[in-house]
Amino acid sequence: QGLWAAVKLGGVVTGASTVRKCLEMDRERRAVMCWGMHGQFAYIDPPSELVIVRNGADDVPADFDSVRAWRRAFDAVAKQFS
Repeated sequence: QGLWAAVKLGGVVTGASTVRKCLEMDRERRAVMCWGMHGQFAYIDPPSELVIVRNGADDVPADFDSVRAWRRAFDAVAKQFS
């Protein structure tokens, strides 16, 4: 409960949960970053055809300094492929 919400997708996935934190980080590029608890991230940058996934297991559930640092890193990688 709290930040977590139960997800049921037509009975295919039951008992799963999500934090629903996906944001369009750059409207011009259509770059999207999603993050979950304990350092999980997915970054999608369509123009560079880049997808980065980090399966984290950080001790702190939500460290916003870390979120900002990962975003800067993901943006830098995407620029290298643009």
